[in-house]
Amino acid sequence: MRLETIRLLADNGSPLEVTLKVRENDVLVTRDGATVQEQLSANPMGDLMAALTHYPREVWINGENMETAPWAGLGNVRISHAGEDEVGSHPKREEWRLKADIPSPAFTARVGGLMVRTRAKTQLDDKLTGHYFTPTGEDEGQHHIPLSAVRVRAFMEIETGEIGDLQEGFNGPEVPDGSELEKRVLGRAQRMIRRTMARPEMPPRYPGRPYGRPTKGENANEYYDEPYAIGVRGKPIVITPWDDGADMDNSIFITAVENLYRQDSELVPVLEWGSSMGGAPIPPAGPEVLKTREVTFETRDHPGHPVWAESITMILEMEDGSVTRHPCGFLLEGTAEYEAEARIVPWEIGKEELRRLLTRAYWTQEGTEHHDWDTLREARQELEERMAILAEHLGGNTSKAARDELQRALDRLHPSIPMPEERITVTSRDGKLQLTLNP
Repeated sequence: MRLETIRLLADNGSPLEVTLKVRENDVLVTRDGATVQEQLSANPMGDLMAALTHYPREVWINGENMETAPWAGLGNVRISHAGEDEVGSHPKREEWRLKADIPSPAFTARVGGLMVRTRAKTQLDDKLTGHYFTPTGEDEGQHHIPLSAVRVRAFMEIETGEIGDLQEGFNGPEVPDGSELEKRVLGRAQRMIRRTMARPEMPPRYPGRPYGRPTKGENANEYYDEPYAIGVRGKPIVITPWDDGADMDNSIFITAVENLYRQDSELVPVLEWGSSMGGAPIPPAGPEVLKTREVTFETRDHPGHPVWAESITMILEMEDGSVTRHPCGFLLEGTAEYEAEARIVPWEIGKEELRRLLTRAYWTQEGTEHHDWDTLREARQELEERMAILAEHLGGNTSKAARDELQRALDRLHPSIPMPEERITVTSRDGKLQLTLNP
């Protein structure tokens, strides 16, 4: 809605009687004998009624009374959860709570009693939002709990007498930077955020300090597997590269972090650096958090399968010299997928969990440097398929893994020429594989 139209329709203490006339190329809006032109849209009458949803006076449009609703003065509330999608990533799943009773998500302000779309400059926009963390209700263990991010977005509230201080912008009216109006709008927004957060139906605030839950190492691909917030009841630690300064493979990082979480260890890995979740900042680890100096593993072979182990033990040496030993269900090594080495304790980990961990461990910067989202998603899905085959092998079902591998190769074979109507069989050079064309 244009600023001129807002001035015409703004609450002046009297009932609003307005006429709307739709023409071929524009819309005429008339009140008390004054007329302004509005841009033509797909539904001019619906747009006008939406803007007047919370008008504080009686409203008549083209002679017909319109029902309005009181303005609650609450912000929009969105909750972001951590979760896994079909390829094992950790996206920020969102749900709406206390969504303001407005007919269009495009509305960002209430100006002179009208719901309108305005644009806030970046500095002001950040101050229109408040955040806090809340327990998800899914208690993962004694020593840590996942958190969800609660985001409260305030509507700008501008009174009729302040409309003259607005500027006409490309995307609607704008609040001038550094103006007295900006200060007043910000004060009202902060009160709206506090008022919304105090509502009894709002999720409870987590009382402690949030930490970032690491889901990938520094050498992992930056897409997918996003970190999320947790509360720590044990001792937070940071898994760092080796003491000699060499990089830690993403596979080793995933092995160390996820085994500690799977065992509900008192030592809880957290992110060293700051992060965010649903727009809520997750602070970096503080000086109270110990870092590892060295991470090593001991394994005992299992006679049943070459990749099985009777036991896997992780030894953590911390920067203060303390050493702890931790049982592990798996050990993944190798900088990238083509040099992957894996051992598992078969009764400690299932195939589906192993598939997800393998995908995260070998989703690295090497071989996944795609910028197109569709290409990146396809690469992730293909890695997931390959890791499902590897998980079958690690679980002891090598015959099925081999069958799945061959089937996958055949399904991706696309001949470059038309195939003749005859039976053709070819054999690999080592004699182990045959491919038959069935006419």
